[in-house]
Amino acid sequence: MFAAGAAALTRAGSVLMVVTSKVIARNAARAIAEHLDVRPEAAALTEFLTETLGEQHPLVDCTRHGVAFHHADLPDDVLHAVEQGLRDGDLLAIASTTTLPDGVNLPVRTVIINHTVEGDLTRGNQHGLSPAKLLNAIGRAGRAGRESEGWVILTRPYPPRAAEFETLTPNSERLTVTSEHSAKTLCGHWPMPSGSCRTRSTACSA
Repeated sequence: MFAAGAAALTRAGSVLMVVTSKVIARNAARAIAEHLDVRPEAAALTEFLTETLGEQHPLVDCTRHGVAFHHADLPDDVLHAVEQGLRDGDLLAIASTTTLPDGVNLPVRTVIINHTVEGDLTRGNQHGLSPAKLLNAIGRAGRAGRESEGWVILTRPYPPRAAEFETLTPNSERLTVTSEHSAKTLCGHWPMPSGSCRTRSTACSA
């Protein structure tokens, strides 16, 4: 369901889906790609990945459709090529573990956080996103100088609870507001200083 939604949202601009594991990142990218046509703009990137990874690597077929996945097990030159592909508009969507929102300044139009957060009931050794990591991912939504707002979709395994709104409320300990990015509680938007962007966020129950 979220892959189909991510594919539909690419009509409004680039999409980043943050997921819990490398396997889910790969599978999510493949599922998004199934909903999109072949993208000629990504041909050069696809050719590079074919030469680097081999024709049978799942990333190759994804990029043919303007989609990629991103995680720490991929070679550095591949990760850099994928990141540049999104910056250049060759790619429409990336499914990633937290390595991308944590380490790369790569704003997108829409961020889909399909990941548990601290306080969720989790299985095994799975860790939820801390408030700081959650706000960092949210901060990727909205490209300053290109758009007036960004979109955030926070997927939940149950109806949102009041405490989750508090997690997303900025305060001096969690967030330093910059001229380009800010954060907001779920379900809303707000005016920002001239020249900056704003984020519209919502919650979705799976």
